[in-house]
Amino acid sequence: MNIRLHRVKKPGILLIDDDAEFGRTLRMSLGDSFDLAITDHQIDKLSPFLKYTDIILLSVEMKLDLLNWNRLFSMIKKRKNESELPVIYITESKEREQEANDFFRGKKICICKETEPIKIARYLIARYL
Repeated sequence: MNIRLHRVKKPGILLIDDDAEFGRTLRMSLGDSFDLAITDHQIDKLSPFLKYTDIILLSVEMKLDLLNWNRLFSMIKKRKNESELPVIYITESKEREQEANDFFRGKKICICKETEPIKIARYLIARYL
């Protein structure tokens, strides 16, 4: 009897945020459940990451001008059909989270950083594993 072990690919998360401390804490909170890539707002460096990404966590407070926001969303849409590539928006505060949820009218997921990274990790594990 032959037993074959297949390596199971972990879902890839791309965190686009310029808050390095949040990224480190989220990585520790996720443990080995996901492959987490962290990058800041340097749009030109995103293409290699997008190729292997299953979920995007995107900080809405990053310091980007309108042209770069447009480029970022264009890159995401090129990568996969947006409905297949979950984009979870991250805000700095509960107030901003509510503003974003009102803006998206429930069509997008928005979570604030005040919700501890461990809670965000639990949400990701429950939803995507």
